[in-house]
Amino acid sequence: MTDDSDAILKLMNRYAELFDSGQLGEFASLFDHGTLTFEGMGSFTGPAEVLDFIDRMVMLYNGKPRTSHLMNNVSIDVDPDGEQATASCYITVLQTLPNFPLQPIVVGRYTDRFKRHDGKWCFDERTANRHLPGDISHHLKVG
Repeated sequence: MTDDSDAILKLMNRYAELFDSGQLGEFASLFDHGTLTFEGMGSFTGPAEVLDFIDRMVMLYNGKPRTSHLMNNVSIDVDPDGEQATASCYITVLQTLPNFPLQPIVVGRYTDRFKRHDGKWCFDERTANRHLPGDISHHLKVG
C-alpha cells in the first residue's frame, strides 16, 4: 500500500470511528471540503449541513448512535497526479440497544472521491447506497 492509499484508508476509518463514538462535530469536519450524500435522503455539503442532517435524522442515545460501521472489500485508486483519488467499499452497520439485540441494520456501499487540500487528503464526496436494508427504526428518525 502506498503512503497515499494508507492515508486515505485512515481517513475512511476515521469516518466510522468518529460517528460511532458520537464525536459528531469532528465527524462533520471531515466534510470541510466535501459533500456527504445518502441515497434517497439528500446531499449535505460542509460541516454545518452534515450536523444539521444528523440532528434531524439520527437517533442518539446519550450522545451516541449505538452503531458500529464495518467496512470491507476496500479499493483505493490514486490518480497519477497524486492530487485526487477514488475509493469504494462495502459497509455493514451494526446496532444494539438494551431493548434491541445486536444486529445488522443496513448493508451497502460507499463510493468516495478525495482531493488534497493543503497537502492533506480530504473527502470531496462520499456517497452511501443501501443494498440490503434492515431495521433502522432505532437509528433514523425517518426510515
